[in-house]
Amino acid sequence: MAQTDQMRLPQDGMFPEGGVGRPPPFSSLRQGLHWFSAAIILWLMLSGFAIVFVERGTSARAFVDMLNPGLGVILAPPFLLRTVLWLRSLPFHGWASKARDERATIAGQACLYLCVWIVLLSGVLMMADGWSFLGIVQVRALPAQSIARMVFSGIHLWADIVLALLMAGHIALVAVHEARGRPVLYRVLSRLDRTRGM
Repeated sequence: MAQTDQMRLPQDGMFPEGGVGRPPPFSSLRQGLHWFSAAIILWLMLSGFAIVFVERGTSARAFVDMLNPGLGVILAPPFLLRTVLWLRSLPFHGWASKARDERATIAGQACLYLCVWIVLLSGVLMMADGWSFLGIVQVRALPAQSIARMVFSGIHLWADIVLALLMAGHIALVAVHEARGRPVLYRVLSRLDRTRGM
């Protein structure tokens, strides 16, 4: 997903010349976790919405139905680590003293993290049939009543929609910040930051 980790921006809307006073780029670990999880989440969302219009029994539908649950399982541990690292950065510390735009950014990030976890968990709980982990291991569906599966399916759908809106808004805000001379991408693209410093 473009970066959901904390982005503290000066209130005057511009960074001092030469980048003095800017928050440092994220560690290599956090940058790797960001792009790894962003790539999987974007694929899961785009393919999930697109596959709704594909008939069951087709090879494309079977491929996505086989691949996506496994990708969700692969995503969970790195995204858990990413969530823990974000919480360890104490984003809510000193909340009252933060600028309004910074509080809005942090709130948006929190909603993004929460939405991803709702999507992942509801996606597992709504499955009526067993599923295959990348075509290698067969996994049985969790025992649940049909009404419960319907509830989880509804939660999953709406969480997907909210997550898509949050990600679109996030990417748009990053683009606006970059266009207005308030760079934020350098925090997840160290190479880009070094190029700007040349």
